[in-house]
Amino acid sequence: MSLKYEFSENHELIITVGDSFGFIDHKSFFEIIKQITHNISSIILDFQRTTFIDYSALGMILILRDLTIEQQKKLNVINLQPEIKFLLKAVELDKILNI
Repeated sequence: MSLKYEFSENHELIITVGDSFGFIDHKSFFEIIKQITHNISSIILDFQRTTFIDYSALGMILILRDLTIEQQKKLNVINLQPEIKFLLKAVELDKILNI
């Protein structure tokens, strides 16, 4: 599984993405986002090791964004590798995500 998660002492859900993020990760992704409760203040999506994402991953990011807005949580996308940041900017997600 290329997705891992943990809870910080600051009531953050930290989702760490592995080397790649795509359709193969959708089941584990949706299991992780079920962990979002009222006790969570923000979600951090950490792409430190990620060098590849596909379009289904972009959709999952948008679903997570919508969920955080609905539940009044913060979403931070951090540690983007240059090629991932380029892709997010190319599809203009940098305009709606905190990256």
